[in-house]
Amino acid sequence: MSGINLLYDALEIIRQNRKTAKVFFYFINKDDGRMQSGFFSISEGKSCSIHYLNKSNENALTEITQLHLTKVMSLPATLMDLASQPFPACELDMVIQALRPAGFIGPTAPARAVAKPAQVETAAIHQPHAFYSHVAMQQEAVNLLESLFGPSAAQRVAEIALALPPNQYPTEFLNKCKLHASMMIGPRKAEEIFQTINKKMANRHEPRDLMNRTI
Repeated sequence: MSGINLLYDALEIIRQNRKTAKVFFYFINKDDGRMQSGFFSISEGKSCSIHYLNKSNENALTEITQLHLTKVMSLPATLMDLASQPFPACELDMVIQALRPAGFIGPTAPARAVAKPAQVETAAIHQPHAFYSHVAMQQEAVNLLESLFGPSAAQRVAEIALALPPNQYPTEFLNKCKLHASMMIGPRKAEEIFQTINKKMANRHEPRDLMNRTI
């Protein structure tokens, strides 16, 4: 997923959850190759101020969409007075609309050929563990987010899985779940609580005896 997509996602999550937070973005200056950064200060998911090279909101948004972003990071924040910022606060809805990548709706699942009954049976025998591991991963993600979002965690994870099927995009799926968690506890803690799932995914290959089975 590109940097601008990650930035769009981070802002959209804050807007949906009406959070007060700061979203930092890092980029490489095309003139001198130096790493630089900017950030959005967001109040209750409604209004925000943009901090980018001391530019006005309009100019900042225009240039940010052209940047090669190397990292996006969200951090919870206390209530802030946006009126004290260098430039007037603007509506977060407007910012998100300006940053929305053209045609961006998340990865599209590749078309799958219709398998004959014998092919379906073969697939079921040769890939049972892979299917189970993704189902288990999704459930574990729900369990982790329940401690942060309560009963709504299941719906959140289901929506992520719809856009990023974990059997096809496991890494992107987990990153999106961690992004939701980071809105509440910060990126470092979110990375820690998802460490168990990361380790399981790294060793998710099915046993050799299952791989070598034939009909």
